[in-house]
Amino acid sequence: GDGGFWHNGLTSSIGNAVFNKSDSVTIIVDNYYSAATGGQDILSSRADNRSEETQNSIAGAVKGVGVKWVR
Repeated sequence: GDGGFWHNGLTSSIGNAVFNKSDSVTIIVDNYYSAATGGQDILSSRADNRSEETQNSIAGAVKGVGVKWVR
């Protein structure tokens, strides 16, 4: 999901796949918050948060590390 993606998945999974030129499909479920530890906002949360940066695009993040095909 999106919580795990922002926690470590962008670098350890997506970045690793790009680096190794992997031909795979990765699905990221985006529910806009992390429920594992109580429902905190995460980078892609839709909330307006004065103290944290929210509303960041998962698609933009994976494109930023070099993914070419994003749907």
